[in-house]
Amino acid sequence: MAWKGILDNRDLLIQGMLWIVGNGTDIRFWTFNWAFSFPLINLISTTNRISIDIDENVSDYIVNGCWNVNKLSVFLDHDTVNSILSIPLPALDSRDEFVWGPTSSGIFSVLPLGFNVIWLFPFEG
Repeated sequence: MAWKGILDNRDLLIQGMLWIVGNGTDIRFWTFNWAFSFPLINLISTTNRISIDIDENVSDYIVNGCWNVNKLSVFLDHDTVNSILSIPLPALDSRDEFVWGPTSSGIFSVLPLGFNVIWLFPFEG
């Protein structure tokens, strides 16, 4: 019964996941939640979407361990670029991490989703 509940709510669970940038090779720049709690493509107008490379990774926007400001500025506004520039890049080559966003530890908890009632009282009607 517990697995069915998890599977039924997996889309909600995935929405709570965020990426922590390492080398950027595993994170899709436009379609993954890595800079915000939504994908960057949501900030792009419909007319400009045909001009972007949807398959680009975050690593395509990093040069010599630094954000490529010129490339970031092509389709993103100044405030968005500044938000991305505030995301630290690791000094050493490290893997990207996919973590649970609603907790500061990145460790999964059902409490941010409101599942505490389900888990505390699983057999009540």
